[in-house]
Amino acid sequence: MTLMNNLKNMIKASDRTLRDVAAQKGITPESISRQCNGKTPLNEYDAQDYAEILGCNPWDIMYQNPPVPLLAAVMPWTEATDQYFLDHGPDSRIPTSDNGKKPRLTIAHEWQGERTKRFQNKSVYLHDYYKDEVMAVYWDHTVELPENNTYLASAIEIVDAEPLRTKTISRDCFGYFSYAMTKDGELLYGILYQAGKSNFTIESLNFGSFTNLQLEWAAPSLALITRPDLRGVKIVERPTPKLLEVVGTKAQGGGVKLV
Repeated sequence: MTLMNNLKNMIKASDRTLRDVAAQKGITPESISRQCNGKTPLNEYDAQDYAEILGCNPWDIMYQNPPVPLLAAVMPWTEATDQYFLDHGPDSRIPTSDNGKKPRLTIAHEWQGERTKRFQNKSVYLHDYYKDEVMAVYWDHTVELPENNTYLASAIEIVDAEPLRTKTISRDCFGYFSYAMTKDGELLYGILYQAGKSNFTIESLNFGSFTNLQLEWAAPSLALITRPDLRGVKIVERPTPKLLEVVGTKAQGGGVKLV
């Protein structure tokens, strides 16, 4: 399968011609034209060559869509998780959210622990098209997920990012798997229900269940890519200011808005 790339647009944006770029790379104009049209595959080595010629990022050549910021990573609960909550969240309800026990899975989004720092400043490139405001969640494959979740190892989940930016609770979350930020700055995952005007419940077999939640925002899961390796998905080092604007911020007061 040949995936479409962004080479033609990047050449146009540089005010160069196909013939000029082809000559600098040492290939024929016909060859670069076939790559621009997706008739000839464009590999990472080609993208690097073109990036040096055009003065841009190679990933912006390989992918037509802009990078999707990495919002969080899902991983099993371990002793390192225990230590994290002892150090950073001694009053958190998360460690006892599975009927008084530790949940099987947890969500990292502040990248403060040793095993989560590798996810900081990461973005995801995808050939699939999604609405402009989306973020990604990575299901970490470097640790062993619970048996009923093994098929999700290395999966990429796409999340609607508009509620994060607008600090709203999307009505599209109710009754469906969603990500939600509490007023205390904790990121939760599960099926969201509204229990009152500003009171919410989240239920999950693997992430724990919570009642009487005060939320800053809630965003629905839009898609789950279980085999990103077969879809040309790449996770790369790329800081995204957009991510810093919407993640990890404490609530500043005010009411909850439903949209």
